[in-house]
Amino acid sequence: TKTVQLQLVQQQKISRLQTLLLLLLAAGLVITSGLSYLTFEQYQDAKISEIKAIKSASEGLFASHQHLYALLEAIKAQHKFKEFGIDKPDLKAQLDRTLERAIYGADELNHLSDHKGNVLSVDISPNGQLIATGSNDKTVKIWNRKGKLIRTLYHPDTVHRLVFSADSRLIVTGALDGTLHLWTTEGEHLKVIKAHEAPIWGVAISNDGQTLATASGDRTVKLWNQQGKLLKTLPGGTRAVWSVAFSADGQTLATARTDSNIDLWTREGKLIKTLTDHQNAVWDIAFCPQTNIWVSGSACLLYTSDAADEEDS
Repeated sequence: TKTVQLQLVQQQKISRLQTLLLLLLAAGLVITSGLSYLTFEQYQDAKISEIKAIKSASEGLFASHQHLYALLEAIKAQHKFKEFGIDKPDLKAQLDRTLERAIYGADELNHLSDHKGNVLSVDISPNGQLIATGSNDKTVKIWNRKGKLIRTLYHPDTVHRLVFSADSRLIVTGALDGTLHLWTTEGEHLKVIKAHEAPIWGVAISNDGQTLATASGDRTVKLWNQQGKLLKTLPGGTRAVWSVAFSADGQTLATARTDSNIDLWTREGKLIKTLTDHQNAVWDIAFCPQTNIWVSGSACLLYTSDAADEEDS
């Protein structure tokens, strides 16, 4: 009997220990579950904060008129929301509003980014299929109309100005080392001309593709044929010539000078008229397609005129 009583006492102790152990395990599970829930809540809060930060960045970019970047950030916020699987209808509605505003407010169709330096010149081919950009990273990059980079043309110096030929088959580029380069749009380097001893600030090509014009810091404008033969040197006055352009009919050449004057020349190099309508340096000049109307821009005003009227006068 004593043996039986001892066995019963022993079993009661074991039973109490098992009950205590089960209680401890249950408490541990409760604590672990609570910690897991707390960790999940902290994780979700962190992800929500990340999404809200991206949304705020999109709204800030939109307010500063960087609409394409605003759209990209709004799309990124939407992707993060789906990726994290967050059940927050109010946040989803906010993201939708941000995205909608970015879509309908965007005024950029694309953003081309591959240069390692500043882009100093850009031109669109007359057939509308290609875009060329020149940079101080010493390259010209050719893109298709969707913004895909097609090829890169390498120069020995900064490319300050470039232009397509009227048939969209050639690109003429002027560099700060005074060299003029002729390329096919397929990337073939046709010719390099040591055109000036000073930087080339402006280049132009006539609509028939037969005459090239270069404007330089050496205060001259030079006319060339495609074979690189110098046809004529036009004096640019006492200051650098910054820009040059042919009229649509190819018979008039306009040159813009940093002394605030504009010269109009015949294709043969005869001075027609010097215009003094600007009060500051003239940085650019261009003829409108299909007409002889030209536009010039300086630090003080924008001026338009008709080359035919100037010639008649």
